[in-house]
Amino acid sequence: MSKIVLLTDDYPPLSFGGAGIVAKNLATELVARGHQVSVITTVRQADWAGESLEAGITVYKIYSSYPEFWRAYLGVHHPVVLVELKKILTKIRPDIVHAHNLHYHLSWAALSLARTFTSAVFLTAHDTQSFAYGKVFPRDGRTDYRLNFFDLWRSAGKRFNPLRNWFIHRHLNQVAKIFCVSYSLEQALKANGIGNTATIHNGINSADWVAPTALIEATKHKYNLSDKKVVLFAGRLSGAKGGQRLVEAFEQVAEKEPSARLLVLGQDQGYAETLKNYIASRDLSAKIIFSGWLSGPDLIAAYWTADVVVVPSLYLDPFPTVNLEAMACHKPVLGTCWGGTPEAVVDGQTGLIVDPTVVGNLGSKFLALLADPARLRQMGEAGYNRVSTELSLARQTDAVLDWYQKFQV
Repeated sequence: MSKIVLLTDDYPPLSFGGAGIVAKNLATELVARGHQVSVITTVRQADWAGESLEAGITVYKIYSSYPEFWRAYLGVHHPVVLVELKKILTKIRPDIVHAHNLHYHLSWAALSLARTFTSAVFLTAHDTQSFAYGKVFPRDGRTDYRLNFFDLWRSAGKRFNPLRNWFIHRHLNQVAKIFCVSYSLEQALKANGIGNTATIHNGINSADWVAPTALIEATKHKYNLSDKKVVLFAGRLSGAKGGQRLVEAFEQVAEKEPSARLLVLGQDQGYAETLKNYIASRDLSAKIIFSGWLSGPDLIAAYWTADVVVVPSLYLDPFPTVNLEAMACHKPVLGTCWGGTPEAVVDGQTGLIVDPTVVGNLGSKFLALLADPARLRQMGEAGYNRVSTELSLARQTDAVLDWYQKFQV
């Protein structure tokens, strides 16, 4: 049995970001295999801070909140949080420290601090924050995503810190191995001078994604989806996630398939109102349903109402968990060609891969899928088989434990 600490800025139920969900799933699986697991995370309200025991996992919550402007500095080295982190690590004396997203509050310097307690320090890279200030978009068909000084300066604006990446690289040098959630992300890191990487795809426990028939039917009734052909989008609502392109594509679908409905399970980051105004202007309000953010059984049931799930990201979306969740619910995926989605969704077998930046691509693919229910079922079953074997949580955990053992003293 090893004492394992997971570091992550996001952790359910206070946050439902993809990295936090992955960290929680991994923690749960490690506990099930007999390891002593602690999670150190951060919270935005002081009264949320503290220590708790959650499903056999000791969770430490450190309070941290500051204006976004300072992220390029405090995201690299946050002295207040690091003081608290050191106290907790001293108490635990971990054998292994495995960091996930820590580029906001825990800060990159947490890697160097962890290295003073153990040589077995690992990082799972869930995004491009190790070299970029935000999301990275393809340019002129390029997929190496290499950024130069001027790219960084333009994207950061007033937040630009000329020493940010230099310090991040110093902290990354303290890590035994960087796990990338997709080959696409690993390629991007290497193109920007970050090595010592290995790809481990995120996994899912498909047995957790079953919904009672009564709840599925109740969800259909709630959103008036009975006898409808349902396209489902789940995730943060933003332009980068392809929200505008999705609505434009669905308009094309609705013209030819009157029974089609678009169910949006999205977090409103201020973008939803803009999208709703556009939807109203196109007379689509009755056919596009916004449920708000769902979780637990309600989220699972919503997936089961769908005929097809769409992931139309316009940027390097490293490895969207929506792909895995959809396939665990026997649903085919119409997914973006950018980022790690093609590594999860097998084009023509478990769904279709499309370039959402090309006008008309999404709509035509939707229509082709919705017109062939037998193909939808076949793809859904193939997707379920894929996540139950090749993209399972057990397989992901096996790969992580193999790396732990190589560096554990």
